[in-house]
Amino acid sequence: MHTFIYDKYGYLVEDEYAKEFTYKNWKFRLEANQKNEKELEELNQFIMGVDNLLFKRGVRIISTRDFRLSSLSEFGQLSLVGVNEFNVSISDIVLMHQHFISNREKTKPLISNIKEIWIEKTDIVENKILPSLKIDNYVYEKISISIIHALGLAENAIQYLQDISLDIGDSIGEVTLTHKRINELTSYELLNPFNLIIDSPMRDIADLYNLDLINESNLDNILKNYQMDLQKASLLLARIIYPSSLFDMLEEHYSIKKDITKELLSYYSTINKKMKKINYIHNYLVNRYGIRPINWLSLN
Repeated sequence: MHTFIYDKYGYLVEDEYAKEFTYKNWKFRLEANQKNEKELEELNQFIMGVDNLLFKRGVRIISTRDFRLSSLSEFGQLSLVGVNEFNVSISDIVLMHQHFISNREKTKPLISNIKEIWIEKTDIVENKILPSLKIDNYVYEKISISIIHALGLAENAIQYLQDISLDIGDSIGEVTLTHKRINELTSYELLNPFNLIIDSPMRDIADLYNLDLINESNLDNILKNYQMDLQKASLLLARIIYPSSLFDMLEEHYSIKKDITKELLSYYSTINKKMKKINYIHNYLVNRYGIRPINWLSLN
């Protein structure tokens, strides 16, 4: 990709296969997308406006040498995003949530739509990815246990979404500017415009909890920033239970044959820890907000 980056953007990158690099305290990464130029320009103006309003650090979709915000490559359409690197804390996530909170009906996603997405992803893992694993792999048993465990969690999370929809209603009551995924607490993850989505703020809180950035010591103080109710607390539990990060890795492995053996073994080694965290947040939310309990978690 170093030739593509130089030809299109004029940056010299040493690593032949690099899709990201740093330059003068800015992180740059190529992001796949299917947006047209008008949509990209609108997205660029939006994210620069968010940064100017909240952080004043610097972010933009970088123009090519021929003044376009995207370019075709052997991997499809790509755009180069640049974000100034700065220290980020959970308070920055909360700040973003608070500034873009909305109760407008037209912006509200439906719980049933989320459930259908989760069902589709779970079916792909169960019916395509799991059978494709090589049985002669020396770590096959541990990898299988990891995936089967994650599938069990996914089924529980999907059923819990169904319960929320029936008990409380299908429309998410309060939404804001949030992230598709938070895999690390960095300025790039915070401001990458292709990582933004309108959803419940509990989407981000769940990711932060699963990353151990929210834990027993700071959970109370963080949730005080939100007017927690039955639906928010229930959505938080469902999102914490659903193994999104592992399923993302499995889909990437399946589509581009990326080796994720190390990541799957890491998941296997932390199953007990993950279950303790799920058990803790389940009991916390049941006792604090009166959400519907999950029987097998209530017994632990």
